[in-house]
Amino acid sequence: MATFGTDFDEYSTGAIGTVSSGVLVSQAIGGGTWAHEVIDLGGGDHALQIWRSGAGDQAIQIVVLDDFETAGDLEAVASFTVGSTWDANYFAGAALAASNNWAYAIRATSSGFRLGLVDASPANSTSIGDAVTMENPAAGTQLWTKVRRTGSMIMGKLWTGEVGDQPGDWMWSGENETLTTVKPAMYAFRDGDRPWVYNWFSVGTGGDAAPMPGGGAPTLTDAGDEAFYDGETGVVFTGTGIDDAAATLILSPTDDPDDVDAVAQTVTGRTTTSITATIVRGSLPLDTTLYAFVINGDDSVNASGLAVQIQARVFVRLTLKDLDGNPVANETGITMLVWRGIPTTGAPNPDQALTVSTNGSAATNQQIDRGSLSVNDPILVATLKDGTPLRGGIRKIIPSYE
Repeated sequence: MATFGTDFDEYSTGAIGTVSSGVLVSQAIGGGTWAHEVIDLGGGDHALQIWRSGAGDQAIQIVVLDDFETAGDLEAVASFTVGSTWDANYFAGAALAASNNWAYAIRATSSGFRLGLVDASPANSTSIGDAVTMENPAAGTQLWTKVRRTGSMIMGKLWTGEVGDQPGDWMWSGENETLTTVKPAMYAFRDGDRPWVYNWFSVGTGGDAAPMPGGGAPTLTDAGDEAFYDGETGVVFTGTGIDDAAATLILSPTDDPDDVDAVAQTVTGRTTTSITATIVRGSLPLDTTLYAFVINGDDSVNASGLAVQIQARVFVRLTLKDLDGNPVANETGITMLVWRGIPTTGAPNPDQALTVSTNGSAATNQQIDRGSLSVNDPILVATLKDGTPLRGGIRKIIPSYE
């Protein structure tokens, strides 16, 4: 697993292959006066510009990172502007390109934007997913594209604005095994005299997410009511800057992600704005403030933990016997009445009425509503079985809190 990211500021101006010492390679360059070069934007900022000095025929342009060529999982992110409107059959942005110049890339079509498999001509494309309708970005609009291969799945997304405007979900996703070994690439295709100006390009391999500019730690801002039980599934923690490829989630007994008693949670889903998990208590205390931390693949973590709790569930576990002390096994249709507290006067109605059964050992194991019970608070439980004679009993117990 490896990552790479550049805003091109580390390079001097000139042809990309020369100034990057061969890190970035022009794999495909159209004829005539096409150029792939680092330019000075002023104020210490640089960018990669793909352009032609005059109008001309359509031509394919691909700049690749040869060192990251892989047949495995790969993600590429690119941010760029174009010199004129991004119009139909116009490929651009991050791509996963093979040596024969076939690639997975994003294009504009007459019906909207698509992720596609583009051949080396590159007049044709096999679409992956459905077209997404959005306003055609005008010249100078800051565009972001992300393309990922995980196994045989190809995914992509496109957005405008800033890093933080990235959609949480993939816009396109589908199976495609046409290309095996690919390289992360910056792609451009259209006729000349409209410069493509790339100001960010990054890569992640082997399941690592491609880094985003400025780094920055993720945040966690919400998790519903912030109270869960051990084993609860589908709990969604929302935030920003979450690594949708490799983020993990922990609950810590202190506001410290490095606490030795922190417990890893079972992650079941990720987007850039959320992480979904099944709650694992481990040795964490119940009904006590815990702190949630999301840890990205680059080890960045939210600065302050999100305060949450794992709440105890309450269980009534009784073994029922008759007046002679014989176990009442495999009995069904038993009415259980529960008072959350011990009545002191009168005959108050129960807080809960349940129908329960006993197992082969005459035991019943019934979760009850917790209400306002605190851990180790006692309750009053009555069990009744209609018949001749009526059977029943009542007792004060401290239920199981877990």
